[in-house]
Formats: sequence, C-alpha cells, structure tokens
Amino acid sequence: MRKFYSLLLPGLLVAGQILMQPPAAAETSNFLTEWRCQDSFQLVDGRCEETTIPKHALHVGDGWKCATGYRETDNRCEELDVPRHAVAMGDKWVCQNEYDEVDGRCKQSDFPDNSVSLGGQWSCINGYHQVGDACEPVPMPNHAIALGNDWHCQSGFRQVEGDCEAIDIPGKAVGLGDQWVCQNGYSPSGNKCRRIKLPDNAAAISGQATCWAGYRPENGECVDSEHPDNAFAIEDGWRCLHGYRKTGDTCTEVTAPKHAVIVGPNWRCTVGYRQVGEQCRKIDVPDNAVAIGLL
Repeated sequence: MRKFYSLLLPGLLVAGQILMQPPAAAETSNFLTEWRCQDSFQLVDGRCEETTIPKHALHVGDGWKCATGYRETDNRCEELDVPRHAVAMGDKWVCQNEYDEVDGRCKQSDFPDNSVSLGGQWSCINGYHQVGDACEPVPMPNHAIALGNDWHCQSGFRQVEGDCEAIDIPGKAVGLGDQWVCQNGYSPSGNKCRRIKLPDNAAAISGQATCWAGYRPENGECVDSEHPDNAFAIEDGWRCLHGYRKTGDTCTEVTAPKHAVIVGPNWRCTVGYRQVGEQCRKIDVPDNAVAIGLL
C-alpha cells in the first residue's frame, strides 16, 4: 500500500497586481516599473497630463471611450439610433427578448411554448426537445433526469438499452454516477470495500493511509520527523517557517529593513519604495501619478 504525507501552509496570494521591482542598483524613478499616471491622465515627456475627452465619453486609463448608446465618429461620440424594443449595448444595439431584428427594426418573435428566445433565435427549455416548430417533452425512462434536450440516469443507475438499471453497491460504498466508490476509511478490494489498516499518527485520505503532518512513513509506520526549530516536516525532509531562512541545518530569522515586508524566506520593499542594497528608498512619483508594485 502506498503511503505519503503532506502539509499545506497559508501562503501569500496577490491578485490583480504585477510584481514590478527594479534592480537594486537603480537610482532614478522608472515609469515602466514603479509608477503610472492616474486614470484620466496620460504620460507626456515623463509627466502626467490630463486627457481631453469629447462630450458623452468616459475616461478609460489614459484614454477614453464613448458611453453606452454612443458611437465614436471622427473623435466625437454620436448618439445611436436605437429602435423601439431594443436596448443599447456599448456602441451597438440588440433587440429585447422575444423580438427579432428585421431590416433595422425589432419585430416580435413567433416562438412556441416551452421555449426561450435570445437574439432572434429560440430553443426549447430543459426537458423539452424540438419537434418541427414545437417543443415537446423529452421521453425518458424511470430513474432518469432531463439534461437539456436529452436525459441521463440518476446516480446509482446505469443506462442499459434505453433503460436505467440499478448497479450493485457493496457495503460501505456509495453510488457515484454509474459506478460506486468506497466510503472514507475503506478501499476497494474486488467487489467489496475493506477497512484500511492505519498505523498510529495516520488517517485515511482518498483510500490511502496518510501520515499526519510532522510524521513520515517508515516500514509501514508513521514516525516522528526530525527537524530544527522554526521548521515543519515535508515529504522529502523539512522546510523553514514563513519569515525564516534555511541556513545549513537550522532556520534563521529573516530581518527586513524599514518599509519592507517579509515574504517567505526573503523580504521585499513596499509600494512606493525601491530596494537599494539592503535598504528601501522612497521613489520619486510625479504629480497625478500613483506608485505601483506587489505590496
């Protein structure tokens, strides 16, 4: 029986931003890596100047776009001609549900019962299928459920020649689709589920004996893993805790300078500061600009 162990620790997740850290030797502010112009401003010769936009337009980054219901024409925003029973969508328009576009206008759709209309087309709702110009119920056997315009057997049953037949489920198992799986703490053995034999300091996970964190498998047992202070056991040895760095056979604490934060075994300057040697120096951000970075 294969045995393994694992340990998950909380990590650092930063979404929606990009790491933009310049080299330690950098001495001047860098627009591409350290700051950007605020919305409604654009970069001009190293400065951030306000963007001029036409009427009925909106600021987008360092540019602009026409508001919904308007279309850009020769750097202007002209109002769309939206017909009755239509709605503006960006610089275009679409007919409302139950209406079709005909010669630039929206005409009421002719669609059958038990159907829905979208963009001038109709389709049958779940459990119905198209028969000519109508939507009729999908024929299906007992112990089946509708799936769009088709059907499939319920969990614990399998399809056999157009019918749904029950599958044989042994003790300590549950049906899963047209198959069965053993409950936690049991593993399949032929057509049965047998209890997993667990050593001390272990648990059954996904049909396998799994050693607890801090223990490692050895000769069918889970033995205490040896590791230094401020470390935790992993499958192939040990790893230092967050804020500590591996130094030989020990874990030494990471020391961060002012305006920095510790990330794993290292440190990083916060937004608005640049690493220069072992220090974090404030960057020069022009007017109408904002500092950017990871933290």
